[in-house]
Amino acid sequence: MNWQRHIGVYGICHDPATKKLCVIQKKGGPYDGMYDLPGGSLESNETLEEALKREFVEETGYQIEVVRSIGTADFLVEESKRNRCVHHIALYYEVLVKEGQARELPKKVSADSQVKPNDSGGVYWLDPSEASTVPLSPLVQKALDWLASGDLGVEAGSYSM
Repeated sequence: MNWQRHIGVYGICHDPATKKLCVIQKKGGPYDGMYDLPGGSLESNETLEEALKREFVEETGYQIEVVRSIGTADFLVEESKRNRCVHHIALYYEVLVKEGQARELPKKVSADSQVKPNDSGGVYWLDPSEASTVPLSPLVQKALDWLASGDLGVEAGSYSM
């Protein structure tokens, strides 16, 4: 089994009135077909905040304001189809959507001088009561835990895809 490490920044954006969480429909990677948090990898010469803002626009169309750092969580994700295990390290931030309309999602995005298809199939506002009925990435599960308890915890999660 091949091992890889992935470090990414992710935004927890929720509506306090409805308790709904902003998620995306993932198109690719280990979380393909699942609801996932907006966010992802840093590009060259990009700060954590810049990466998070860019990823949010690319994946949701929303401009955001970063409120605060929440913490870090990690997951061991075994992808048997690809014969690999990914140590996914996630840096979580609480974010707010800025006023105004969302932009249309780009079909392609650039990443360090490479153009690739957008891995977001669109934005969805997830009601926590739906959590047991839809496929969720480990990042969304951890975000829902944080919204319920105010704590990310310290244990690494293990998942098979």
